[in-house]
Amino acid sequence: MFSGIVKRSNPISEKITEDHISKLITNSDAQDKRDRKERSGERYFSLILIVIALIFVGFIIVFLQSNEKLLITIITAILSFIGGFGFGKSFKKQI
Repeated sequence: MFSGIVKRSNPISEKITEDHISKLITNSDAQDKRDRKERSGERYFSLILIVIALIFVGFIIVFLQSNEKLLITIITAILSFIGGFGFGKSFKKQI
């Protein structure tokens, strides 16, 4: 008996038309615009968080000048938190 190899084409590829491709490109462009807008919003949110954090640290420094020991402890804790946060972010990027 003879067995032959029959190349079957993908049934989906036979049904794709130019309209489908145009719609796919349009949807891709819209997704790119949404992604850019989301990244811009994330940057704006990060900037607001940094400004709030700096105002908070300035507030602590101004109002705790008389209690230097407590001020040093709080600043050490804040710097430790920031260092741990940065280490965690860089560790996630490596994985």
